[in-house]
Amino acid sequence: MSTEITSPPWPTDTTRVDTLFDVLRELHRWAAGYREAINAASDHQAIPPLRDVPRKAVHDALPVVYHYANYVAVRRVRELWDALVRDHEESWDVQAAFVRRRQLVAVCVDFLNNAWLSQEAREARAAAAQDQFMKDSVAKSFGFLIGPVPSDPPDLYPGG
Repeated sequence: MSTEITSPPWPTDTTRVDTLFDVLRELHRWAAGYREAINAASDHQAIPPLRDVPRKAVHDALPVVYHYANYVAVRRVRELWDALVRDHEESWDVQAAFVRRRQLVAVCVDFLNNAWLSQEAREARAAAAQDQFMKDSVAKSFGFLIGPVPSDPPDLYPGG
């Protein structure tokens, strides 16, 4: 997979809430392009779809701490991308570089899919992810003893 190397945006120290929205939209475009290229080069959909960027009003309604977390996350994505480019600039098409690109873009897509969620939605997703992790952990650790773990346990006390 030969791709022109383009970097994600870098929010400056003078970034404000309104300009952070523009940076996140630019990161969304960047991630969408690399996601398409990576999924085309993979034998399966390696990276899930990106949600659409919400209206600016949704972004503006987020608490300040979410804006700060988004600012830090965008900077971290760029730092990791720069390290990847430094490590593989001369060998961009090798498997190790592709795997690192795929991982970084997948993390970026996951971040963008959650960047504008409310606190309630974030907590619900975290709880669901933790439940799934526990089911997967039990299945991996003790599956050979107990057989497959049902996705939803049966109601032991129906009607009461």
